[in-house]
Amino acid sequence: MRCSSLSKRGNKFSALRQKSRTNRPVCGVHFRTGCRSGTGRRNTRVLAGARHTDSVALSKKQEKAWAEIKQLAGRIAAADLILISSPMWNYGIPYKLKHLIDVVSQKDVLFTFDDRGQLGMLKGKKAVAMCARGVQIGEHLPKDKFDFQTTYLTMWFNMVGVTDISILEVERGLFGPEIDAASRAEAVKAAKALAARI
Repeated sequence: MRCSSLSKRGNKFSALRQKSRTNRPVCGVHFRTGCRSGTGRRNTRVLAGARHTDSVALSKKQEKAWAEIKQLAGRIAAADLILISSPMWNYGIPYKLKHLIDVVSQKDVLFTFDDRGQLGMLKGKKAVAMCARGVQIGEHLPKDKFDFQTTYLTMWFNMVGVTDISILEVERGLFGPEIDAASRAEAVKAAKALAARI
């Protein structure tokens, strides 16, 4: 999978991405409206119907889809740094990203259960979520009522066992060119500082 961009104007986070590429395997995701995802095209109907249980025999199509799911999830499991960049859509994440998360989040693949309850299987990994939004979460849009972007991604990382999570945010993209540019500059500075730490 490819990692990308909070910005359409060039690679503003190259320091973080380059460090990730050279020092460790990275699993990232990249979605833009109208673009093919870095994971390639999949038959989403077959994938959605391929959730596996040991007691149910799978058709050949489902076996193939299940193999694709395990291969895709395996790329996440093999990485020690998981990088997701996501815009905010209607205060949440894009449906394609949600679909990817739903497809790979399978029992005994990224999480499991025992007598202690649900347990994530990606212990010891690091995660970075690069989150862009046109508004500013805060006084007028309280986080607990309007932020289903960073909170959802944090929940998912925790669900699969990742607790070392860094969030980079670019806000106020709809507030005009000057405010947008200043917000991006702050995010670039934060990204470079994060790249130096991880």
